[in-house]
Amino acid sequence: MIHFLRTMHGTSTILRAIAIANNSSLPKSAPPSGGSSRFRNTFTALRYTNYRLWFVGQLVSLFGTWMQITAIGFLIFDLTHSPIYLGYAGFATGIRAGCSRCMAA
Repeated sequence: MIHFLRTMHGTSTILRAIAIANNSSLPKSAPPSGGSSRFRNTFTALRYTNYRLWFVGQLVSLFGTWMQITAIGFLIFDLTHSPIYLGYAGFATGIRAGCSRCMAA
């Protein structure tokens, strides 16, 4: 028989019910059940210096990519005044991003 604890909510209740049904203990990585602890645990990875450096580097790289795509589109439209060529540039950018994802997999 499955016993539920009325003080617990959400996923941890399900994990406890499964553990009781299987006559086993709860896994060590059970998610917290309180709302305030969820917010505190959201950014715990930023405590590590290496992760902060990686995260900031990814943000800078993403902003650089956005600026490059915008500048290329502006340059193409400024030189040609043609929305068709601007569409070609957007299509080529999408193909390039799609091919890099296929090769990474």
